Amino acid sequence: MNRPDYMDPKIEGSTAIPTTSKGNENWKYTNLKPIANTNFNQPNKQGHPDKEIETKVQHITLDDLEKHTPLIDNAMLLIFIDGYFVEYLSSAPMNFRNNTISIEVENSFKKWRSVPTQDIFSNINNGAFYDGALIQIPSIFDSIKSDGEPNNLVQIIHVSTNPKPPTETHPRTVIMTQPNSQSTILECHVSLTDKIHLNNSVTQIFLGENSHLTYYQLVNQNPEAYQINSTYVNQEKNSTFESISIAKGASILRNELKIYLAGEYSECSLKGLYFTSGSEHIDNHIMIDHAVPKAKSEIFYKGILDDKSKAVFSGGVLVRKNAQKTVAKQTDKNLILSKGARINTKPMLEIYADDVECAHGATAGSIATEALFYMQSRGIGIEMARKLLINGFANQIIDEIKLESFKKYLHSNWLPK
Repeated sequence: MNRPDYMDPKIEGSTAIPTTSKGNENWKYTNLKPIANTNFNQPNKQGHPDKEIETKVQHITLDDLEKHTPLIDNAMLLIFIDGYFVEYLSSAPMNFRNNTISIEVENSFKKWRSVPTQDIFSNINNGAFYDGALIQIPSIFDSIKSDGEPNNLVQIIHVSTNPKPPTETHPRTVIMTQPNSQSTILECHVSLTDKIHLNNSVTQIFLGENSHLTYYQLVNQNPEAYQINSTYVNQEKNSTFESISIAKGASILRNELKIYLAGEYSECSLKGLYFTSGSEHIDNHIMIDHAVPKAKSEIFYKGILDDKSKAVFSGGVLVRKNAQKTVAKQTDKNLILSKGARINTKPMLEIYADDVECAHGATAGSIATEALFYMQSRGIGIEMARKLLINGFANQIIDEIKLESFKKYLHSNWLPK
């Protein structure tokens, strides 16, 4: 099988996709063989889109995208289609700067290629991405507008159209927040095709001292797609990272999130909600490294599984020897809607400090029969009762979203009515 150079295991800084999970704890419950055995095509020639792809992109409108993702009012909108920046759909030019934000789009990005070498798909992204977005948030204290919506609001949409089936795309985003800044970013991955393709995304986030970033991630893929998200976060002193991940679709979806708490009093709150149906497979893999004292972390993920779908939740917390006064909590709850659905949970605490407060827990179960009987006794039909209980389970995460238009989109399009 022909392989691009960046997938050649003999080339330094790259790793071949394994065809077996045997002996690999990171991929124990996720079979990568379907991805490894697919010969994907790149939508470019020497770093430029093919003419046929450029022609196809010109016919895509914001109305087409709004069927698959919310479009946030007042957000700085950056749209990438099949790995390339599309300026006519975006609200910012390729290079934009004002007193609250700086955005650059470039296809070299050499100084941002440093990602962990043991991460297979990040190495592939290193050698294959085309246009990357560099977003810099300067120091500013006026983070809330008069209408209550956040300043420094950016929405990034990565669109897959599968122009040369099966197509592979490799989005790259770098976010840098300066000290004392506050910002909100929504990064979306959507598909305008119902065929097999690979979207392999890397996002690197660097938080300066006393900065606060709210980061939302939305994945809305088709059931045949392969979606890999690798997110790396480095936090300095007193920084706060709030993340909410919402995902559904994809034959294989891997959300990898790695947090490095490098500064005292840094905090991260990671929340997620995932939906699976059919034969879909979602794998959430989280690792938090408490490298310094007096930092806090929270993981709270919920899954709703139906049909013969599968999900994986792996939540790891490392507390290093000098990281005293650490507070770390993680929870994963799953609602199983059918006998054929399955969840594999793997919470992990690795603690080398003795003055810490750490806890973890995981649950999986079906809709409580008692709750259904109670609602039926109040005159609510069984199907409506079932929907209400599912919505109540999901809303514990959705209601944490501070962007009202994003929240309304999920209520209208993702929850049973």
